[in-house]
Amino acid sequence: MNVLLHLTFADLSEIAFHDPLTSWAKTSLPAVTCFDLDNHSDNMLIQYAVTLLESAEKIMIVISVDNRLNTENLSFGNLSKLINLVIRTKSKPVKLLLEGKFPLLEKMGKATMKSFIQINDKTQWEKEITQFFAGQPM
Repeated sequence: MNVLLHLTFADLSEIAFHDPLTSWAKTSLPAVTCFDLDNHSDNMLIQYAVTLLESAEKIMIVISVDNRLNTENLSFGNLSKLINLVIRTKSKPVKLLLEGKFPLLEKMGKATMKSFIQINDKTQWEKEITQFFAGQPM
């Protein structure tokens, strides 16, 4: 199983219950299991995502950070366990895309992951996700 996980960091009032990234991926990549969470998700949803990642063969994580957030002191909150699992996974292909600014994650990702990319727009994530799950070299 291949998994695409979209994590959104935003104020609760800005969280959308329709995720364009996972909607696009479900249509474009039907063989990929898609799931989205945010920094306000409860532990049950986070545990389900951990279970998906543990059973996945390939993992793509897209983290979107709302530009209006003060990210200098932003923490992972409830998503700590999930992010640590992703960063420490070495036995399977994992790629992390970051859209927006998140200094703590940037520092951790660059130090621990070969496949960490900062992206600027949604057209770039479509290309990166498609190539990753198609097995094409990046």
